[in-house]
Amino acid sequence: MDWEFYKKYAYGALNLKPDEFYSLTVTEFFELLEGYRWRNEKSQMDLANLAYWIVAGQRQKKAPTPNQLLGKESPQNTKHIDADEKKSTLEDLNKALGS
Repeated sequence: MDWEFYKKYAYGALNLKPDEFYSLTVTEFFELLEGYRWRNEKSQMDLANLAYWIVAGQRQKKAPTPNQLLGKESPQNTKHIDADEKKSTLEDLNKALGS
């Protein structure tokens, strides 16, 4: 294990003192680390929700969802393009580019 890497998390993100870090078992440390990651993800979701409500409050046509703001889902393409239309568009592009 790369303890130097974990010490950065322990002293930084988890705000542990060296004696607190060294008195933990490996399992306890990883449980603390998982709790930090959960809190961090929850905080990001809270901020994304706030951003959503700010944008939605401005009566935008279609505000991005919190998951879209966090990059967890992509915006839905509302226009369905069938295979024939794709083929036609590709042919038009090829003609325009001289291919």
